[in-house]
Amino acid sequence: MAALMSLLLSASEFDLPYLFDDYNFLARSESFRPQLLLPDSHSVFYRPISRDLYFGLLAMVSPRKALIGHLINAGLLMVIIILGANLARRLSGNRAAFVAAILIAIFAQWPVLIAWASGAQDLLAIVFVLAALHLTLSGKNGFSLLAFSCALLSKETAVASAPAVIAASWIRSGSWRKTYGSGLKVFAVVTLWAILHPGVRSLMASGGISTPGSYIGLDHPRPWLSFLRYVGTTFNIPSARHTTSWPTELTWGVSAAAALLVLALWFLRTTWIPSSDSEPPGLRRRRNAIAFGLLLSGTPMLMTAIIVHNWVPYYACFSRSGGCVVAAEYLVAQSNTRTALILCAYFLLGVWSRGSEFDSGTTSERALRRIGTALKTVEGNFKQVASTLPPGSIVYVSTLVTAKTSVYVHIHSYQVLRVWYGDPTIHTLRPELKILSSSPEVLFCIERSLNVFRVDPRTLTVRSARGPFEYSSYRSVMTSYALGLANVGEVERSTSVLLGLSPPGSWEHVTDARIAAMLLLAQGDLKASADLVRDLPMIPTDNALQIVGMLLTIPQRGYTMEVPALLAFGFSPNDPKVIRILLRGLLSLGYFDVSERLANRLLVLVPQDAEAREALKRIRGEHRINGTQMVPQIDRGPFQAEDK
Repeated sequence: MAALMSLLLSASEFDLPYLFDDYNFLARSESFRPQLLLPDSHSVFYRPISRDLYFGLLAMVSPRKALIGHLINAGLLMVIIILGANLARRLSGNRAAFVAAILIAIFAQWPVLIAWASGAQDLLAIVFVLAALHLTLSGKNGFSLLAFSCALLSKETAVASAPAVIAASWIRSGSWRKTYGSGLKVFAVVTLWAILHPGVRSLMASGGISTPGSYIGLDHPRPWLSFLRYVGTTFNIPSARHTTSWPTELTWGVSAAAALLVLALWFLRTTWIPSSDSEPPGLRRRRNAIAFGLLLSGTPMLMTAIIVHNWVPYYACFSRSGGCVVAAEYLVAQSNTRTALILCAYFLLGVWSRGSEFDSGTTSERALRRIGTALKTVEGNFKQVASTLPPGSIVYVSTLVTAKTSVYVHIHSYQVLRVWYGDPTIHTLRPELKILSSSPEVLFCIERSLNVFRVDPRTLTVRSARGPFEYSSYRSVMTSYALGLANVGEVERSTSVLLGLSPPGSWEHVTDARIAAMLLLAQGDLKASADLVRDLPMIPTDNALQIVGMLLTIPQRGYTMEVPALLAFGFSPNDPKVIRILLRGLLSLGYFDVSERLANRLLVLVPQDAEAREALKRIRGEHRINGTQMVPQIDRGPFQAEDK
């Protein structure tokens, strides 16, 4: 009954596609080799079971659709409910097992792990940890160590369950000698794992300090705050820092699960009478079960809060089984009415907390559903304008969608077109990053509405998935493509594209002509550049600064664009006021490379300039903390002409 309840609560997640890291793992496991199971010195993690084996299976049976992954994850959750309930039964009796099963099933964060195929990393680790505990309680220590080893090879958080595995030996035997022996064996397994694990070795080499680009390290600035937030998450309490609304989109699944909960509470009321002596014989006092549950739930939360800098709600899933052991031990001695009220309150809190809207970058159920829905729409629109792509195609995609949908990162970082078209030879690039290649070339634009249109790079004819498209989107993708042409030396074709985009005499044409002049200047053709801008009107200063700022974010090959861009739009490269405005705007948006160049230029113009020095200090600090990272295209630009 509890397992069915968990399926109903997660029913809305089964139609979502693969998301984020799923694509990397699928690509890695596409051609499985035994070497993939060995530690990789270039990776922070070592999870051969939950990554290489699991995604190797998915790559074989369902490489394009995530349904099989959702079903496997749902099956793992059902196993967790069964094992967690049986753990409560062994410690506190049948009534506690029934209550624990319900508590595990209605935890709010499980749907995240169902929605995301990569959630199998947590689910597999939890299954193996619970299996290790049961095997220890049954006296099968060899198999228990094997299960615990599998947990470690599924997700690193499993190492925090080592004390619980040792405690299970004490509960089983009551002998310090046997517990000590069991502890030595667990310690040996953990030590061997730590020696093999590249991330653990890297962390030890850095003295526990997180390396650039990593969120793992002992230098978490506020671990206790994270710990308290995880505690709140295990109680299904919505985050006070974020907006939470009732998730009406879950009505049908929640209603069916609520009906099952009512049936379960009726069954609980009519079948068992609360009893304070329900503890099965042979197990120590009630406090042993509570202490064991706290150990099983507390240590993973504490380790995560101390080492993992990013607070993510679903990380609390690892602690849910132990928390339910404690809660079931408490509820087993309560009246039917109190038990029913607490379970109903927990259920309602869980549903409500699923409506939380978190910051960008925090994995949550609503975020995954929003992203998955957007990706399905974009995939359908791609197939409308290009049912197939030539093998080995270079696909240039301009993405104008907001960051909340994560379309940009999926298209460019995770290369989803390879999965959508079933061709690992497809390579997706931004148009401004055009390369010289004899491979087939295709050009697309994804509009803010998620409409997709295709542009023939030679004839410039357009085919749109949803009929009419926005002219501004067409102009944006073609400007990016023209910049890409210039990057590979095709300046003549680039300027031709730019000068043909807008009607002569329009402000858009003035902008396009000045961009063309910038490209000619960058190539050293001063005369052609001067001829282009000679009779052009000046663009208003605010608008010109905005355009220059956006142009400076575009990656260049072998040269920088600051001087040509400033000159083409009527600014002096030696004007500190202009440089300062651009520096402030680009730095505020996180474009550190170009900001560093501008800060150095400002220091040349104004030696010892305090703002430039402070900017360089911040930039170097960001590079030290975050390393190199991809920054999405600008969709706003705070380049104020007035220097306040």
